[in-house]
Amino acid sequence: MKFPPGPPFFRLTFAMSTSLNSKAYKHVRNLIMSDQIEVGERLSEARIARELGVSRTPVREAIRRLCGDGVLYQVPSSGTFIAMPGRTEIIEAYEVRESLECSMLIKAVKKTLPRHRVALRKYLQQMRMAARAMRDAGDEYLTGEPRNLFLEADMAAHSLILKIAGNDMALGIVSNAQLRNRIFGNHSHRRDLEHVSRVLLLHARLTRAICKGDSKMALHWMRTHIRESRHEAVATYAEQAKRNDPRQLSWGRD
Repeated sequence: MKFPPGPPFFRLTFAMSTSLNSKAYKHVRNLIMSDQIEVGERLSEARIARELGVSRTPVREAIRRLCGDGVLYQVPSSGTFIAMPGRTEIIEAYEVRESLECSMLIKAVKKTLPRHRVALRKYLQQMRMAARAMRDAGDEYLTGEPRNLFLEADMAAHSLILKIAGNDMALGIVSNAQLRNRIFGNHSHRRDLEHVSRVLLLHARLTRAICKGDSKMALHWMRTHIRESRHEAVATYAEQAKRNDPRQLSWGRD
């Protein structure tokens, strides 16, 4: 971290404030990603501050950043809410992901080290375990802790690839697009065993290609994975619009 000029006390205060802001930002993001905040439910600054053991100031800063990211929106005299993306925003998020993740993947394959291969295989195994837990429980859809484990490992694998490529700007942009996809998916997708198995298969093939250093096949499976996810998301949006699902009365662009 680069500290601003000033006396030691000022630099220490700045570092502490930045750390708390970052902690609050990650915490609110995690609440959104893990579906602990429902669409239409007002975010409680006081509750989040109590959970973190901090003042409301870093929580407000986190909310301000997430509003700037387009993930949250504020209504005067009413509060802060999750912004459900519209059809256009869903498509744009996947287009951004495909463009950046595929271009960065070529760099990442060339720079992949043994420790990166270990991590990618670990995430794949976590996804397998979540799918197995769903199957063994006889659940029709992926829900609860297995869903969180599956999606966390999925996103972690994609993020690791961008980190290996070494492009922090791409990582930030894709992270925001992933969060928008996750918000829509949490409240719209019904991930049955067929869907989970397909995503798992694509991740397995992508991981295998990266670990073998095969850029061509890695690119093929990454593009296939993102395009299939986009197609499913758009189809799901269309179904909800046809049913006039109240959860799909979004603030995004249709």
